[in-house]
Amino acid sequence: ILQEYDAASPHIDYKLINVSADPEFILEYTGFSYDHVDESGGYPLNNYSIIIESGKRCKIIDSSSYYSYKIGSYVYNESEFLYYCEQAAADGYNVSAIGYSTYFDLDKVIASGIEYVTLDKVSTVFTLTGHGEKALADKFYKNLKYSGVVYDELLLEEHSSVPENCSAIIISSPTTDISSDDADKIIDYLNHGGDVILVTSPENTRMQNLLRVTQTLGLTAENGIIRDDEEKYHTGENSADLIPSPKLEHNVISFIASNYDTSSISLNPRFPNAHSIIKIENNDESLSTMEMFSTSEKAVVANGDDISDIAKMRFTGYSAQKSLDEYKSKVANLFWFSSYEAFSDEYALSNPINPLYLLASLSYAGGTPEFESSLSIDSRNISGSFLEIPQYVPVVWIIAFSAVSLVILCSGILILVSRKNRKDVG
Repeated sequence: ILQEYDAASPHIDYKLINVSADPEFILEYTGFSYDHVDESGGYPLNNYSIIIESGKRCKIIDSSSYYSYKIGSYVYNESEFLYYCEQAAADGYNVSAIGYSTYFDLDKVIASGIEYVTLDKVSTVFTLTGHGEKALADKFYKNLKYSGVVYDELLLEEHSSVPENCSAIIISSPTTDISSDDADKIIDYLNHGGDVILVTSPENTRMQNLLRVTQTLGLTAENGIIRDDEEKYHTGENSADLIPSPKLEHNVISFIASNYDTSSISLNPRFPNAHSIIKIENNDESLSTMEMFSTSEKAVVANGDDISDIAKMRFTGYSAQKSLDEYKSKVANLFWFSSYEAFSDEYALSNPINPLYLLASLSYAGGTPEFESSLSIDSRNISGSFLEIPQYVPVVWIIAFSAVSLVILCSGILILVSRKNRKDVG
């Protein structure tokens, strides 16, 4: 594979390093020599790992990330899969009977690594902290790292404004309202072309400063939890465990639909305990909003034991964009999802489309151009039996068949000439 990359571009060269002969080689990349053993008995890098390096920066790709494993709707990396098998064995299950599919991810990780090391500038995605924000699924952050996206935490009270290298701010269901000062800083960031990814819970619908940020881009929230009695719009017997319908005309959703095999992955997310996002009617021509996910027209809102008698379509995902100049070349973006639980570890593992919407929104916002290409490269399912033929084998067979054909042809000519000579003599 590396030879193919080398042959495909004059800008790519590769070499193999024997770290056993030169154990200090990876010291500058990992801070440890190759033969260093950590507390768990592991080495800084596994054999056959790849280091992609340019004059700007480097990217280390450990060989443990080349494959992923899918059991049902769950996708595991190598260490997670091995841990799963160990736990299954400890519980008395026959590990050899576990049904799983193996995916080859090397094309994806190499492509995203090359993109990362060649970017002129690496921006940082910041996760807002300081207000009891809830953690998003670990898989989401692993995918950010996997794709070469730099991310960090942001405590705004320590800054006079949002840092200049911020490509997007992620706000994940704060348990207390953000301060008025923090809200002003985020609004100023949006007014200068910033991007915000917002994940909320019903308790966030009463946070005035947080909603002041969303109202800057024409959106606000309705208090209460959505319940939808339409059968295909919820799971099981829980009408608050929503399966909203995606709007295929939305850029993020159409991007995912066109780049992923929708026969094996449903575009319908699972949004438990979601609240409704509402568009604010205004005459601001610089502002455009678009629904992402909708309920049926039978959805109602529940506040404790009180259920509203107004049944209508409600929205659990919305995006807003504000043009900041007459040419619309500079814009601010807000992507808002109204179910935090949808992006928690519990639901993200069983519903892989959920974190994918977050990642695609982050890419579409424009802050992380290095992410889009890696999104569009699918993992290759290599489960099952394959006949692998080295590249030189067809050449050998062609030569062999050609030689045999030549021998037969020559033999035929000799026989023909010999018979003709005997006839002439007779």
